[in-house]
Amino acid sequence: MSNIYLALSYKNFHLGAAFYDEESEAIHILNDIAEDEDFSSLSNLIHEVQPAFVIASLSQDSNFLKKLRRLCNFNVPDATRQDDSDVEEPPEEEQFDITFGYETTQRSVANDELNDGSEIPVFNAHLIGKKANNNASNIQKSSSSNILKNDSKSSATKNSSNVNDDDDDDENDEEKIYAVLTLLPHLTFEEGDAKKRIKSLFSSETVSSDLMASFRFDFDSTNMVRALGALLRYLDQQRIGVEFDEITKKTPISAFNTVTLDDAVEIDKTTFKALQVFESEYVPSAVKRRPGILTSMKNGVSLFSLLNICRSVPGKRLMKRWFERPIFDRTILRERQSAVSFFYQDCNLDATKFIRTKMKDVANVRPILRRLRNGSASVGDWINLYNTSYSMIEIVDFITEREINLKILKGKFKFYNDLYQLAAVISEVMDFQESKGENRFVVKNGVDDELDLLKEKYADLPHRLTLIAKNEADLLDIDTCSVAYVPIIGFLLVVSENARISPRMASKLDLIYTADGEANYKSPKMKVLDQEIGDIKMQIIDAETSTVLRLQSLVLKRSTSLCKSVDAAATLDCLMSFALVGRELNWHRPNLVDEAIIDIGMARHPLSEITCPFTFVPNPIKSGGPFTKAKLISGPNASGKSVCYWAN
Repeated sequence: MSNIYLALSYKNFHLGAAFYDEESEAIHILNDIAEDEDFSSLSNLIHEVQPAFVIASLSQDSNFLKKLRRLCNFNVPDATRQDDSDVEEPPEEEQFDITFGYETTQRSVANDELNDGSEIPVFNAHLIGKKANNNASNIQKSSSSNILKNDSKSSATKNSSNVNDDDDDDENDEEKIYAVLTLLPHLTFEEGDAKKRIKSLFSSETVSSDLMASFRFDFDSTNMVRALGALLRYLDQQRIGVEFDEITKKTPISAFNTVTLDDAVEIDKTTFKALQVFESEYVPSAVKRRPGILTSMKNGVSLFSLLNICRSVPGKRLMKRWFERPIFDRTILRERQSAVSFFYQDCNLDATKFIRTKMKDVANVRPILRRLRNGSASVGDWINLYNTSYSMIEIVDFITEREINLKILKGKFKFYNDLYQLAAVISEVMDFQESKGENRFVVKNGVDDELDLLKEKYADLPHRLTLIAKNEADLLDIDTCSVAYVPIIGFLLVVSENARISPRMASKLDLIYTADGEANYKSPKMKVLDQEIGDIKMQIIDAETSTVLRLQSLVLKRSTSLCKSVDAAATLDCLMSFALVGRELNWHRPNLVDEAIIDIGMARHPLSEITCPFTFVPNPIKSGGPFTKAKLISGPNASGKSVCYWAN
């Protein structure tokens, strides 16, 4: 049986791969493609290739390695599990790549932090949740504490807190793959060494090996280059196919083939540049200024920047993936076209406006869910989770009430009841204003009776301590003193260092520390307060932490619903962006056909039109069918040859 050896490299949300087929003695390469946070391309690649051995870097992204383990159904020894903590490591420093728009060194404030000026909507079960009247009515009748307790009990034995397990159910239905996963040191995937190994395959006396290699491989696909270099090194070290031959003989390689995934169109960086997808020769100052969406183009003029007017961070990231990895699945393309046509129409502009207004509160929940698992979620994370859930509920209610039926959204609203419950419980449990003030999760009154008693006692402390301070001053026969409560240390009697205390009373005081001219003592009364009241602030925090942990468990068990809801919102955001830009620039829906034909009556290049200082003259394009596909364009300078070429 033939073995397939697959090497993978993932960086900057792009995946590159190379695999060796022992039977055909051929190496197949997959140039860098955009990868989403659920690693769907990785899943497709593993199931298509069916490798027996998988090679990856030990220092690879922890979520990538975790997904890879599940796909390979292979248990890696504990010695290689340093990534299981799921701690988000800082990304490697890398220059901004204008061709593909890499922005890995920038962190979106809208995604991870809460805008201080943003308003937190108030959850009202009577105003929202029309779709959940039957299925979620029990949520309104149950208290938040009961929901948290029941939820934690019902899932005590169910481990569903993995953030990136969205497609586990789908994988269980497919044929499982059992591959040996080998994690190699980072140096094995070093780009410079990989290029040397690749170029050494094309040694020739007459032709430069660099030139021959550059014709065969796209060295701009850095992940593919790393994967191929690591694969070649692994084949040499393991002597695959030449185990019993002379030591000088290397693994036979008969051919190099480029592969693509089933649903993706392969486009290299040169093509992206020629088509001006992510960069162009135009600058923002050259754009015709008009009231509308084009006033927001600040970071360069390109097809991507022209169309990317998404309101949410997930929408912007999805738009980028759509441009980086276009598909040719006609069913999906037609579904997208139908949705764009819906939002394009005048009668549906109010729906577009309402949904886009809600999109600004949709956050990228995946990093938030990872921080929840690590116990490092901030107040802003919790508020963003609530805002996201609440906004998605309003969007689904609006779509349901208006009876908006789009094929691309069919079956994507099954998350509704989970989000309804999350928004209701977070709203009832979390005191948003107090949490922002104290910069920690503060539980509302009425959630936990014991916690409410502690808070009442804590709120009454100033008045009670003032009375005790007066009694202590009379007892010590001094003019003034105060009683302070310091968490962990407890209650302290604060007296000026210059105060004259009789030796008899001073013997009853235990000096704790002095600061700023004041002495802090433990008097007999302070010790009594420590016994009666205790470290009340820490008791409150401990009780609230217990509630937060139960709420955290409830959220993580619904992580799949959260992620799917954000994915649905991102899809809507992108489609509405297409529709609004199309309306402003008077674009029209193309008709997709099976034949290799391009027939456009009045073709307009989108970038040339918005930057042309004069009236743009459209050009007809007839290619394929009765017309030739090769065109010879001639004419004087500045006659529009380049524009006609770009439009083609």
